[in-house]
Amino acid sequence: MATIRETRQVTLAEIQPHPENYNHGDAGAISLSLKHHGQYRAIVVSEATGNILAGNHTYMAAKMNGETEMLAHLIPGLTAEDEIRIMIADNRYARLAYVDSEKLVDLLKELEASDVGLVATGYDGDALDELLADLDTSEFLPIGETPRLDQLQQVLCPNCGERFKASDNVAPD
Repeated sequence: MATIRETRQVTLAEIQPHPENYNHGDAGAISLSLKHHGQYRAIVVSEATGNILAGNHTYMAAKMNGETEMLAHLIPGLTAEDEIRIMIADNRYARLAYVDSEKLVDLLKELEASDVGLVATGYDGDALDELLADLDTSEFLPIGETPRLDQLQQVLCPNCGERFKASDNVAPD
């Protein structure tokens, strides 16, 4: 079982992105967040190898910003398989989250009206406009309910979270 041994500042020279990381994040956006907010959560690192298990792109963003240290949770005693399992789980669990679009829009509108606006949120005015348009024109069907051909509703896939419009290939009632 993976248990954090310690949390401390580590030099970027003593850690590295996991060589098997298949996830490709936006280090540029994270870089802006780090500049604006600082590092507000530790990355997760295998103590034995220095491989980053969670926070690979935060590390890359810190390097882009010229940082030399960052906060890390160090986990001892991991096998190579443990490292990969933790990395995959961290990436997967982030994707399983459900977004309450209405609440998100409310929060973004509140921030947009502030002196700083949407800086370092990962959203800009265009992204907010897209969310607003989706809320204005979309009605989602409950999971498992089959849309009728005459419905112009969007359907939210329960497996991948992808949105799509009811279309001609949907069976009528």
